Amino acid sequence: MMQVTNKYPDARGGGGDMEGTGSNGEDMQMVDDARLPLSRIVPIPANQLNLYRIVIILRLIILCFFFQYRVSHPVRDAYGLWLVSVICEIWFALSWLLDQFPKWYPINRETYLDRLALRYDREGEPSQLCPIDIFVSTVDPLKEPPLITANTVLSILAVDYPVDKVSCYVSDDGSAMLTFESLSETAEFARKWVPFCKKHNIEPRAPEFYFQQKIDYLKDKIQPSFVKERRAMKREYEEFKIRINALVAKAQKVPEEGWTMADGTAWPGNNPRDHPGMIQVCSWGTVVALTLMVMSCHGLCMSLVKRGQVSSITRRLVQ
Repeated sequence: MMQVTNKYPDARGGGGDMEGTGSNGEDMQMVDDARLPLSRIVPIPANQLNLYRIVIILRLIILCFFFQYRVSHPVRDAYGLWLVSVICEIWFALSWLLDQFPKWYPINRETYLDRLALRYDREGEPSQLCPIDIFVSTVDPLKEPPLITANTVLSILAVDYPVDKVSCYVSDDGSAMLTFESLSETAEFARKWVPFCKKHNIEPRAPEFYFQQKIDYLKDKIQPSFVKERRAMKREYEEFKIRINALVAKAQKVPEEGWTMADGTAWPGNNPRDHPGMIQVCSWGTVVALTLMVMSCHGLCMSLVKRGQVSSITRRLVQ
């Protein structure tokens, strides 16, 4: 006769489900997985480390001979200048020596993102992951194509992270109206692109690079609606590119009186060297919009922020 007992008894003190079976066993197994380390140290081959350590030792020996010569041969005619130069050389040598300590025994880690989600982003519970802010800077949209900037922003917004924890800020020191308009279009397209990426686990998340891939995009896809949605999304992206290209073509011809906004007022950034700070907020959620509107900056700072799937709020503050 064999007796089978449960490793994880239920709250009533009874036997409950067998280990690894049933809801109780699965929950406890998930708890055990969440307690596993988030990373591990990957050993580096000794032949690679020893070669670099030999180079460090040789450099240190040469450095000692160099300082022995410098100290034993002072320059009597310019003693003060010689002393200052020796002190500076010793300082640089100490800086180099301190920099060699982490290189003497480097540590290479392998991370486990799935365990991070099990520990801090469990389904049905508030996410404990830290909020992240990503800053993208640009200067001249004619030298830095707006389509590349737009793809960078779209890739950031579609990152595999809780939507209420990600903020992306785009700063244009050139105060170009082209950047303003292209990122407004990007914010509208992000409403379609971000849910598509999260639903189907799209990689890479930049649409320009995703649609250029010559691979089997049906691999590991199990939802029947994927092909139809991908075809529709590709058409939406092509229309988005046409709108961006039209804005670029329009920006080639600057009016003599400068750019004007839709309400007829002059664009505050017509003079890139002397203009007030501007903020454009495109968000899903009112709290973040009001928080960012009190910020001040130099140049155009356009913030594309995702804070949950709520109604759209677009406001502009010119200070």
